[in-house]
Amino acid sequence: MALRVSWIFKTESVVMPALLDTLTAPLAMAGGAGWVQGFLPLLNRAGQSVPPLLYADSLRDRPLKRWSVWATTLGMAAPFALLAVLLAALDERFAGAPAVAGFLLLYGLFFVATGLNQLGFSTLQAKLIPPHRRGRLIAAGGVLGSIAAVTVAYGFLAGWRVEGPGSFAAPFAATAAGMLISSTLVLFVREAPDDGAGNRGSRRFSVRGQVREAAAVLRSDGRFRRIAAVAGLFVTAQLVFPHYIVLARERHGAGNLPLILFVAAQNVGAGLFSVAVGWIADRFGNRLAVRMCLAGLATLPPSALILTQLSDPTAMAALFFLLGLTPVSFKAMTNWTLELTAPENHPRYVSTLKLCMAAPFLFAVPVGALIDLIGHRPVFLGVAILVAAGCGLTWRAPEPRR
Repeated sequence: MALRVSWIFKTESVVMPALLDTLTAPLAMAGGAGWVQGFLPLLNRAGQSVPPLLYADSLRDRPLKRWSVWATTLGMAAPFALLAVLLAALDERFAGAPAVAGFLLLYGLFFVATGLNQLGFSTLQAKLIPPHRRGRLIAAGGVLGSIAAVTVAYGFLAGWRVEGPGSFAAPFAATAAGMLISSTLVLFVREAPDDGAGNRGSRRFSVRGQVREAAAVLRSDGRFRRIAAVAGLFVTAQLVFPHYIVLARERHGAGNLPLILFVAAQNVGAGLFSVAVGWIADRFGNRLAVRMCLAGLATLPPSALILTQLSDPTAMAALFFLLGLTPVSFKAMTNWTLELTAPENHPRYVSTLKLCMAAPFLFAVPVGALIDLIGHRPVFLGVAILVAAGCGLTWRAPEPRR
């Protein structure tokens, strides 16, 4: 819950693209800055895909997984602590190309730590929570986390508006503090050592070997391949996430957007959707849960085009409410994959899934450049079609519980 509270102050679809748009504005880049925004989903997914693949065997051989979760949570706090200090100290001087490059570097490092953290957390969860109760965990965490996050966000940043780079220092300091608290709480998790985990023999580390093992999972498990295809189409929705807030800023002006309302709407959506998705996952399986999530996510790009044309900027809160489906979808997708194989294979399967989900993000920067070139409408509608295709593929994917 502490991690969820800290995350609300750096929401990927609201706060981070708003800061990057603020930093790039003085550059007056020819043709727009959509291609720069494209680095956000690229770094996000690269950090959550490649490092976990390289770390999966090491994590598997560790008798206790909680120490990995603890260390990587600390690693998530560090970039935001540094970023908060820089923004508070420099404010308007933190702008232009050096500031953009520094921000993207810290952003990338954060998601390297996040990818390792999520691998450790998923493995620890699979170790401690039986499959038929993981949906309840999604629901409980979503509801309680949303209530706590929205309450803290409104108490800490009520009426927050963007007034230059320095205005982001407070939310990022809160992000770092929340992650420090979360890392402390991990120390209280009770976990029994894995039998024989430390006696599996050490192997010489090889990047090529890690990639080869991921390819072996894809070759040997046809059920996993179908889930990976669904996941690859699902994550295309994220290619345009940073562009929603930029589109709204172009339409209404940066100072007129109630960003804290958008952040709260997204977290409320995540909480409510987690209840429904968690219940469906426990009762009917994760395949149906993922199918319903993708059906909702396919409506996001067209909804953005419609809502930004309205005169009232608060109407965009409906879009960010629907964006709350995204974190719930990732959890359901991971739980779906975990049910395919035995616990000792969980790190490899989860890391391979994340690698498959990373491939579409190679197009993140070109998609941003395409928005600069031809506008939002055709790109948004194309992404909606891809996500809808992923929803359709769920009918050909397996339900492991059957």
